[in-house]
Amino acid sequence: LKYTGQDVESFRQGFKENAERQVKVRLALEKIAEIEKLEVSQEEIDAEYSKYQESYGVELDRIKAAIPEAEVKGDMVVKKAIDFVKANAVITAAKAEKKTAAKKTAAKKTSTKSTSTKAKAEKSDKAE
Repeated sequence: LKYTGQDVESFRQGFKENAERQVKVRLALEKIAEIEKLEVSQEEIDAEYSKYQESYGVELDRIKAAIPEAEVKGDMVVKKAIDFVKANAVITAAKAEKKTAAKKTAAKKTSTKSTSTKAKAEKSDKAE
């Protein structure tokens, strides 16, 4: 904090908005999982623990002691909710057009800036 010139409160404020957004997304995904009755089998949980074991090279018992099954299950259900949302998302023409228009506007602004910069440089060269 010393190096950034911030106090503890301003440091916390910097993370608050992102943290709130993450919590809201997580709660929404959990609700989707509940409504859609998305579940995770014991076999899937065991497979996830095995992935952890392979990734970290730690004994399975130690992993299970460190990461409760409820947490693993909750994270896996949220992953399923994300997959569900992706699979069922419908992109409408209006949304696609807005995105395309936004990209074109951004490109024009960039192009205008570079053209403007070139024009200034040319004027500067002519003045000399």
